[in-house]
Amino acid sequence: MKAKIKKEGFTLVELLLVIVIIGILSALLGPSFLDFSRKKDIEYSVDSFKTTLSEAFSSSRSSTKIYQVAIGGRPDNDTVKTYSYDYTSCCANGICEFSNSNTETEACMNSKQEIYQEPFLGTVKLIEPMGGFSIYFLPPHGDIVWNGRIENDGVLEVVLADEYDHEKPFKIYERSGLVGN
Repeated sequence: MKAKIKKEGFTLVELLLVIVIIGILSALLGPSFLDFSRKKDIEYSVDSFKTTLSEAFSSSRSSTKIYQVAIGGRPDNDTVKTYSYDYTSCCANGICEFSNSNTETEACMNSKQEIYQEPFLGTVKLIEPMGGFSIYFLPPHGDIVWNGRIENDGVLEVVLADEYDHEKPFKIYERSGLVGN
């Protein structure tokens, strides 16, 4: 008597067919996923920047320090930095030395402390305004002083983009420091 041998498993043709189907799906879906991922990098970078502005505003209202949020300027057009300054070292009689210029006094510069630095995700960089900008939040009400060019009735138009031409424009309003689309 011959013993029956059970054959279990997949044939070579079936395995090759599955591999071909996976390859076709990868070729179709791969570029879409990469594009989605890059767009999310820009959105995350904008959201992170909005959060940094909000935190600086809140911190200036609850302390006696000036908070500066700086972005851009070569070679740092891919990083947001936050600094704090001692108010009494930088502002005498309510007039701040750094307003609309880069001529901070030595006492003011000596009180400067870097608090936070976060690079944008992936290849995201500041495109507009060229040269970057700084926003200073002054205690006790979070009043804003700009260092950079403001156009269009007190609205700073900012554009972040990556090397694949994905752009995310947004606006920062001079009077409030609020960020909008």
